[in-house]
Amino acid sequence: MLDLYAGPLERYYTRRWETAAAVASRELGMPYELVFEGGMDPLSLSDDDARSAVRDFASRLAPKLHLEPHPSWEESFTGPYETIQLTQDGFAALVLWTAYLHREDLERPQKLPQDPWSDPAISEASERGYYMGPMAIFEAHMTVPGREPRITSEDDPIGRSLVVTTTAALEEAIGLVSESLSLAPDQALEIVRLGPPATGKILAREDGGRLSSSKEPWAMEKAPPVEDAVKAWAEYAVSALVTLSAFSKIHSVPIVRDE
Repeated sequence: MLDLYAGPLERYYTRRWETAAAVASRELGMPYELVFEGGMDPLSLSDDDARSAVRDFASRLAPKLHLEPHPSWEESFTGPYETIQLTQDGFAALVLWTAYLHREDLERPQKLPQDPWSDPAISEASERGYYMGPMAIFEAHMTVPGREPRITSEDDPIGRSLVVTTTAALEEAIGLVSESLSLAPDQALEIVRLGPPATGKILAREDGGRLSSSKEPWAMEKAPPVEDAVKAWAEYAVSALVTLSAFSKIHSVPIVRDE
C-alpha cells in the first residue's frame, strides 16, 4: 500500500486521518483494517510529543532547505488534509518514465517490469549522472513548502531517515514530466477521479470511477485493456502529485509518501 498524504504533520503523526482505501471502503460499506508490522501503529504520537517533535523537525530542516526556523507551513491537529492512493505501481512507473527521459539509447518497456528498480534506466541513473533531478525529487519521502528547489535528508519525528524536498523542486519536476507526457494541468483532477489504471475485474462507480478488486461481489466488470501501462501509471502518478501540490499550495501544508 502506498498513499500520498497532504496536510499538517501534527495530524499525520497522530493518525488523525484516513487512507484513501479506508475512505473508499467506508463509502462502500466494506470492512477495512490497517495492519502494522510489529502490531503497533508508528503514527501514534501523543499530542504533546507530536507538537514538540514536529517543531524540532522543522527547525532541523530550515537551514538545509532555506526555510523559516519555525515551521514554514501550517500546523494543526484538525486542519484540512487530502489523501490519494498512489500505489507501488504508480510510484515505480513515475520513476521509470522519468529515468527513460535520459535514456534514448534504451527502449522503454510498455509494461511494468517485475522489478522496476533493476531496470537499467533506474539502476544506472546515479553512475550516469542523471539521478539528482526529477528522479530524486519524485523518490523523496516528504515535500515541504519552500520557495527554493532543494533536497536533503533528515530524521523525522518518529526517527525514520527521510529524503525531504521542497514544493518549488516538486513543481519543477512535475512540469518537466507533465510536458513529456503531454499532460495538461486541467486533466489531473479527472485522471485522479477515475482512479488508478485497473487490470482484471473492477467495480465501476456511478461517477465513472473505478476500484480494483479481486473477488466477487465487488468484481463487476472487466477492466479495459491498457496498451502502455507504464505511461498510464505515470500519468496517474503525476496527476496525483499535481492535485496534492495544488492542495499544499492552498493550505500551506507538507506532502508525505506514506507506505
